[in-house]
Amino acid sequence: MTVALAFSSSALSATGQCGKNVYWSFNQETGELRISGEGEMDDYASVIGENEEIYHTSPFSKNPDIKSVTVEKGVTGIGDEAFFVCDNMTSVTMPDTLTKIGVRSFALCESLDNVVIPDSVTNLDWGAFESCTKLKNIVIPDSVTSIKMWTFRGCESLETIEIPDSVKSIGSYAFNYCINLSDVKIPDSVETIGGWAFSETLIHNIVIPKGMTSIGSGTFAYCSLETVTIPASVMTIESQAFDHCGYLRDVYYYGTKTQWNQISIENYNECLHQATIHYLVCDHAIAAEVEAVAPTCTSNGYEAGVYCDDCETWLSGHETIAKLEHNPIVVNQVEPTCTERGYEGDTVCSICGELISKGITVYFPRHNFEGSVCKDCGYDRSEECSCNCHEDGIYNVFFKILNFFQKLFGINKVCSCGAKH
Repeated sequence: MTVALAFSSSALSATGQCGKNVYWSFNQETGELRISGEGEMDDYASVIGENEEIYHTSPFSKNPDIKSVTVEKGVTGIGDEAFFVCDNMTSVTMPDTLTKIGVRSFALCESLDNVVIPDSVTNLDWGAFESCTKLKNIVIPDSVTSIKMWTFRGCESLETIEIPDSVKSIGSYAFNYCINLSDVKIPDSVETIGGWAFSETLIHNIVIPKGMTSIGSGTFAYCSLETVTIPASVMTIESQAFDHCGYLRDVYYYGTKTQWNQISIENYNECLHQATIHYLVCDHAIAAEVEAVAPTCTSNGYEAGVYCDDCETWLSGHETIAKLEHNPIVVNQVEPTCTERGYEGDTVCSICGELISKGITVYFPRHNFEGSVCKDCGYDRSEECSCNCHEDGIYNVFFKILNFFQKLFGINKVCSCGAKH
């Protein structure tokens, strides 16, 4: 492949050659660039000059006048860095004869918002659309078998991406810093995913392809992941694969608990350890019988059963037995007398001792007088109070009247001192 060495200038001529049999024509008024001919365009590069300045060899690179690009039928390859930093380019049209999109060919085309890659393309090279910050929609055809490193890195406006079943590998940093990318479906055809491929994105849910054996370093670091599904084929989760995934709550694993514990999970995957692991497959190799639990007054009982510690599931039995009724008895009962209050007693369970209900105070009954003497307590109502607390005055007269009625109705006599007689 020819590598062009002529340095680009800001003013693009109306026509020129950009490949062995490939040519361009440029309309200065409309900003449309047309690429025609047969075969591949030249590959271009960024070089460092004597003063450490970076120069771009493509005649189109960093040209602000290019608004759109049409690659005509017959052209089979877009060269490396062909349209590097054409930041005013808004659209590109590609023919069905195209098989290659070169290294960083559209990198930093910050106005490019929509791209349809034709089904004929088989080589989508690394960094092809890196930092196309306004790119919202892109269709990857079934002809592509590999999404190489940095291909869509920094495409900040990209929200969804559909990866076809033909893709077998996704390179490192392929979708890194696609900060609005939230919807991705990775097909089971993918066998490897490079480090940091989906880091710093808004992906909420991801299903790891069934054939993968390793999740690379930093693959989903700094993502908004809430759930992740991992196949039993995974044997290694490398360092930082799920680093800083603070929203991760559930991991669905197509294997047993024993298999999960055999996975080599390297450092800085704390979010993975803190999530709830759901084991979706189990051979119940660690199942064991569990004895019955008798019910009590305070808790249910359970029938005997078989429990698998691997998937944390009851396989049989373990039916609930309703807790027992309390056996109530009365304690702390006190009978009342003519002079002392009683207590009807507390109701408690004789089995578990739980207090069922508290009792209430029972007030003392009337005296059982025979003549002037109470047969129960021996109180003689004919006797005067022996206290020395009764002085003359209205207060004393009140209590004498009160005691008269108390004697009349057989009620304990109360002195002005408050004593009961």
